[in-house]
Amino acid sequence: MQYVGVKRTCLFLAVVLSVACGPKAGRSGGGGGGPMPAAVSTYAGLRWVPADATYALAARRTDQALVLLKNAIDGFGIAGEVDAAELSRESTRELGFDVLSPDAYAEFGVDLDRGLAIWSRGLGPSVAVPLADPQRLAAEIERRRGPGTVVQVSRAHDVEVFTIRPDRDASFHWVIAGDWFLAHLEVTEEHEAEGAWFEEAWAARGGFAGTPEFTAAIDEGTRRVGAEPPVVGVARVPAILAHPLVEEPSACGPTLGALGRVFLAAGVEGGDSRGAVVFEVPAGVDAVRALISQVPAGWAAARAGAPVVAEVGLDMRAAAAAFSPCVGEDLGRDLEQARSGRLFVHAIDLDGMKGKGAASVELANPRMLADMLSEIPGIGFLSKQRALGPIDVTDVNAPGVPRFSYAQAGASTVIAVSSSIDALLTGGMVAGGDELARFEVLPRAWPAETWDELLASAIGREEARADTVRRLRAWTKGEITLALEGRSIVLTAHGTR
Repeated sequence: MQYVGVKRTCLFLAVVLSVACGPKAGRSGGGGGGPMPAAVSTYAGLRWVPADATYALAARRTDQALVLLKNAIDGFGIAGEVDAAELSRESTRELGFDVLSPDAYAEFGVDLDRGLAIWSRGLGPSVAVPLADPQRLAAEIERRRGPGTVVQVSRAHDVEVFTIRPDRDASFHWVIAGDWFLAHLEVTEEHEAEGAWFEEAWAARGGFAGTPEFTAAIDEGTRRVGAEPPVVGVARVPAILAHPLVEEPSACGPTLGALGRVFLAAGVEGGDSRGAVVFEVPAGVDAVRALISQVPAGWAAARAGAPVVAEVGLDMRAAAAAFSPCVGEDLGRDLEQARSGRLFVHAIDLDGMKGKGAASVELANPRMLADMLSEIPGIGFLSKQRALGPIDVTDVNAPGVPRFSYAQAGASTVIAVSSSIDALLTGGMVAGGDELARFEVLPRAWPAETWDELLASAIGREEARADTVRRLRAWTKGEITLALEGRSIVLTAHGTR
């Protein structure tokens, strides 16, 4: 797998360090006078973030941000067949240091006890990294100076500002101002005024930390990961969409244009990692709620403790139709047979053709399952029809497969394998509530061999499959949910090692 996209996002500082020519440390740590907002004392990097930033991300401590980044890669990277150890090895090989190691940054003179910040007033990001030893970082950049690199030098506020232009589409700027390293990626098409990025940072005086958006972000983060969340972020979606270089397809407007602010919070404590992203929908979420499918009344109780839970209660075809214009492809092309689906599995034995679990699916053709089964010779003799209140249930007990039952309940086809369908459907189908999707996994509840069998059809190479199973079983629990709260859509993630 290629990691170019990951590196460009996560290694902005590393790229600058790798290609830059060495500056001298400046004497000043910020411009202007007067007090800064109180939040700057906790999220130190915010001192450089102007009030009108279109997005901003701040960490309480730089070492905490690195731990969270590492855990995020280990968790979400499972699907992409990548983990933090692999990224660390590659960065050490290509850049000469482990970009996920707090010790490596400490060696460069970074202050791990104070927090960094990343932000933008347009599209190009800026970063502020606190320094414990500015001279050490200056020496490290000098040591890594690329041969033949053309560096432009200017001065502002009694410090040297350095610029390189690796290609016509972008420029890198950086400066050591007192005990801070500031860097900025300029997108050429934005036509920024020369030195504007540093002037804005110098004059910021923590402006963003005093905005209602940041206050709201802290409130949201406190609710989900605890007081003063280790990492907190805000994106002003309307401001980003209004940027001249954001070419939004007109058909996508009603989807992205419905969003207001986006808040992010994440934290880690021991083996527990938590994160949340809150998408504000100022006009309300009633239209989204109307797309949630019904669920069997006994579903929540029956799925409890299952090693695998995968649910998309939202009408997937409607969601795909809304987002397809935003990504330029037909996301719903493979969703012709089903609108929504829910599944949990308590046990599985592929070799023995055994298992225990259930599914509830809104099929485009409600008769699809019954029609498929009717083509099996003798299935009529192996099936028994009965009534469960107003719902017709078919029980199937055929040689060589687990016993199962199925029923058409409202718009959903409900199937129970080696478990009671009665426990699911007593009480009928009920509203799906506010939950749009849920994914849960207990990786160590099943042996590695079981996971290997399950992944065999998706990952053909044995070595790659073994690596994926290893990454998966590094965790004891993983959970991702997408739900409606008030006028917001909330994505939460929780992983335990």
